[in-house]
Amino acid sequence: MAGQIFVIFEHSKHHKQPRPCRAFESFQRESEDMVFESDVMTTLFPRLCGTSDITSKQNVLFTELEPITDDNAVKPKPDFFDGACLRDLSMELRTDEDLRSTVIPTKHPSVPVAPNFFLEVKGPDGNAAVAQRQACYDGAYGVRAMHDLQNYRGVELAYDGNAYTFSSTFHAGTGTLQLYSHHVTPPSTVDGPPERHMAQAGAN
Repeated sequence: MAGQIFVIFEHSKHHKQPRPCRAFESFQRESEDMVFESDVMTTLFPRLCGTSDITSKQNVLFTELEPITDDNAVKPKPDFFDGACLRDLSMELRTDEDLRSTVIPTKHPSVPVAPNFFLEVKGPDGNAAVAQRQACYDGAYGVRAMHDLQNYRGVELAYDGNAYTFSSTFHAGTGTLQLYSHHVTPPSTVDGPPERHMAQAGAN
């Protein structure tokens, strides 16, 4: 009887040990099977995002935004982004040419405006550092849009140090998902532009 009790106890301990979630194991296997970036967007991306009623789009070239550096700057084209619906902006905001050039990325009415979340993905052979730079670039446009909206019609620009724009990168080769926040601070020089910053979530 003692032997039987011992066996039952051992089985009970083994049964209670935590096991990886089957959904996570499936996600890991699928991530390892990815070949191209398009595979990631088609297969894994929907599982990363889940369901949401937030307006979003994929692979849209931001043709209407004023460059943050010079006229030769590459136009952002995030793998995924979300923002507000055009109808959520008042007519005054929509018709203000200065604001349009930083807040409304395209001429298409169904494309989100004031984008403030971006995702860049890479397949197994893609470069994670490139994805990070792309996310940084996307975020710079997003943080500018948020700051311009917050300071609309303001006499003096305000800086509260908070992040209102976020970005993420996913690298299928390592199965790594990173999250970043973006915020803006005052210019470091008298005539300089506001400075935009990117910080990795959870980093010291």
